Amino acid sequence: MRRPDGETESLRIHAHPGICEGWGECHRWAPDVYPLDEDGYIDIQRIEVPPELAVRAWGGAEACPARAITIVEIVTPAEDEPHEHAASGSGATSG
Repeated sequence: MRRPDGETESLRIHAHPGICEGWGECHRWAPDVYPLDEDGYIDIQRIEVPPELAVRAWGGAEACPARAITIVEIVTPAEDEPHEHAASGSGATSG
């Protein structure tokens, strides 16, 4: 899966709070995308990231040492109803 262009593509992301080890690297890269709870652990499960935050969100997912964040899909404006095809590990990028 390629990195989003940051202009037209949004991302669908699945975070795995049970895997999160509280490193906070995702939040350092994209604080507007990855909120942390009071203990420093990721506080979301599924999110659609707008194009203007997509590149930073991708970087935050890749920076996660615990691999607790999965980029499920890159969504382009031409796609009417995107499908979650990568969540089962068929090429998804985690971070």
